[in-house]
Amino acid sequence: MNGRIVVAGDWHGNTTWAMHVVEKTAALGMDTILHVGDLGILWPGDVDNSFTFKLQRHLDRHGVRLVLVDGNHDNHTALRALPRDAAGFGVVRTKTKGGGRLDLIRWAPRGHRWTWPGTNGRAVRFGALGGAFSIDYEHRRAGKDWWPIIEEVRPDDVGALGTDPLDVLVSHDCPTGAVPPSKMQIDHDDDLRSRTSRDRLREAVNATRPRLHFAGHWHQRRVYELDRQDGGRPTTVHVLNMDGEAGNCVVLDLGTLTVT
Repeated sequence: MNGRIVVAGDWHGNTTWAMHVVEKTAALGMDTILHVGDLGILWPGDVDNSFTFKLQRHLDRHGVRLVLVDGNHDNHTALRALPRDAAGFGVVRTKTKGGGRLDLIRWAPRGHRWTWPGTNGRAVRFGALGGAFSIDYEHRRAGKDWWPIIEEVRPDDVGALGTDPLDVLVSHDCPTGAVPPSKMQIDHDDDLRSRTSRDRLREAVNATRPRLHFAGHWHQRRVYELDRQDGGRPTTVHVLNMDGEAGNCVVLDLGTLTVT
């Protein structure tokens, strides 16, 4: 890690786009991608884990690692079954014939905290709070490509994150007050259900007071400033676009916490 990382929005199992981002990350001299969810690994319908394997192999080839939080369209059952490493991340391993590293994709469970080195000896404090409500649930099958209830941000997820200050909070959905206008029509009941997770994310922002908050889910690139309850520096929320679109990825400088 050279003081900069890539932060990426939803990829939805798009192999071509994922390969492109990995290659671009390495070409720019970076070795870490932080993903805000809806990555698409370990998908139930992908019997051979083709996307997962290809992504692992490409990460290995280019010397890049990837850390993700879970989106609503991720395999929650598989992620929660992953073995954990010493730092508390879930480690994705797939069978390969050609060898290479198999531990280059890690999942940050909800409420997980970690640090990455910044500059001047100061570590950057990260927190993960994945999950969101699927407004397209009527077109999905429970346990196949939809995980009702478990996909949403729960009160115990917020409790697990705690109240110690963070520098960067990573989620899939946006906190209340930073929600882009949806490209999809949402009826009243679904909007209320969707808002529950967003309200809990706002609780987490109020509790941990991060300087930056990264999210995806809405397939748009937006930037919002959320005022803090204590009157301190506002939290800047970066909403990232989807695969194949401008604004899917940004670069985060771990020394200055600037985003480009």
